[in-house]
Amino acid sequence: MVLGAHQQERVVLDNHWLSQRANRSPCNESFFDPTEQQLIARMATGDRLALRTLYWLYFPRLARFFAHLTTTTTAEIIERLINDTILGIWRASGSFESNSSVYAWIMSLALVNGRAYLDRGSDRRHTAALDLPDAGAAHIFSGTTQEWQSLRGTLASLGVMERAVVHFAYTGCSRHEIAAILHVSCERVDEMLTRARLGLQVWLKQCTESQRPEVREGAV
Repeated sequence: MVLGAHQQERVVLDNHWLSQRANRSPCNESFFDPTEQQLIARMATGDRLALRTLYWLYFPRLARFFAHLTTTTTAEIIERLINDTILGIWRASGSFESNSSVYAWIMSLALVNGRAYLDRGSDRRHTAALDLPDAGAAHIFSGTTQEWQSLRGTLASLGVMERAVVHFAYTGCSRHEIAAILHVSCERVDEMLTRARLGLQVWLKQCTESQRPEVREGAV
């Protein structure tokens, strides 16, 4: 496809904006992001360049979210969930309320899609690695592969909504922002986070103990 001069300029601007956004917090600084709202407004007019920009902006965020929610790193599953979510946003872009948070809107739909996948009990036999734009699924928590595997087991023991709360709390969302994404009260967020912490405390204790150097017998 040959782009016109205006489209080429828009691609350059979008790419520059993406590079500036790469190191920003996913929640606190962008929960109400006017530039993201502009992307949605452009998508509502059928602007596929805006769709492309939003896709690459949210791909790593959604990949981490679905890895935590479904406790899988299977490429086909996570990429399908990401595509379904962005496609849903594309189709509903015309109904987006301008005073709303794009982040909350997208992650709310992602939660719906993730829960639907888990309810279906979709096939998880594939083992292809997910190629994230940055560190990769095995390093979501900046830990070793072994630590990620043990964390997956801990997350799997939590309820789906509790996994979501843990993910959003870890990425820097406030309790009010989490409540907006999950469409629950702040008190409900506190309850789920308290329950989740019990399971995570066991995981953190195991990680701490595994990192302790062995003390030789007779050492002073």
